[in-house]
Amino acid sequence: GEYLEGESKRRSVREALRGFGFNEAISLSFVDRALDEEFVCSELDRGTGSGVELVNPVLDHKPRMRSSMLTGLVEAYETNAKHGTRNVRLFELGKRFLKPEDGNRPVERETLGILVAGTIDDADHRSRREADFFDLKGAVEAVMRALRLPSFTFERASVECLHRGQSARVVADGHVLGVCGRVSPDLAARRKFKSPVFVAELALDRLLEFEPEPVTYRRLPRFPSVGRDVSIVVPKAIDFSSIVSAVRALDIRDLSDIVLYDIFTGGKIPEDHHSMTLRTTFRSDERTLTDDEVSASHARIVEELARRFGAELR
Repeated sequence: GEYLEGESKRRSVREALRGFGFNEAISLSFVDRALDEEFVCSELDRGTGSGVELVNPVLDHKPRMRSSMLTGLVEAYETNAKHGTRNVRLFELGKRFLKPEDGNRPVERETLGILVAGTIDDADHRSRREADFFDLKGAVEAVMRALRLPSFTFERASVECLHRGQSARVVADGHVLGVCGRVSPDLAARRKFKSPVFVAELALDRLLEFEPEPVTYRRLPRFPSVGRDVSIVVPKAIDFSSIVSAVRALDIRDLSDIVLYDIFTGGKIPEDHHSMTLRTTFRSDERTLTDDEVSASHARIVEELARRFGAELR
């Protein structure tokens, strides 16, 4: 027989998540109606109707086909927690079932669900800590890298079942490919979660449609890099991705990287602002850069951030 179309990509996703310490879950497509409605996501399913009800359900307490991959993962987490296992990393590939507004046949959408809860590096007291949003974000980024998605961004989002301040949508080429974040406090209280639970749901069928970015070879750098840090104060509404986009738009040839080194609030910084320390790296493939060249490029970045976002040096 032959593999299904896109099977090699699915295998890459599984391998990437297993490499991050995740276990693959397999859950029933039949779900509890109340739990299913808790995870309705309009970001992924605009224009669709309610869930698909079964006329003759196999299980009386699960009369609906799942409209979210998160229901099975949450139930698996709850079962593990009841048996004393609170450090859980799970993912599942499967289909969701949606009932269109026009009453036609249910729509099946292949989806990837991810759940992270508990502590990280639990066996090492020096690095042990609670899982947070960035652990989940790293898992989502690993999936995107495994599929060699050309470009994608995380944008702030308001998702029904997620914490308003710790949720985002994943966007590529103008399409919403998924959502991720912390389960909302209200939902967590109803489910009696003992610790924060972070979940993501990605439209795998849409991801599989993207043409993978070709693998390219670049020789090791021959010339040294030069790093420059800058601390700026900007409104809290300005996120790091917006700053990166503005800097990249300058098309500075020798700018090889820009990362968020630190973020700080409080002190003399206004309540509605925060300080961000950016670390930029410059390198030429042709020669060693001079201090004047690096300083000129660095000054362009600072001027652009002041112009675009009203950034002030700290």
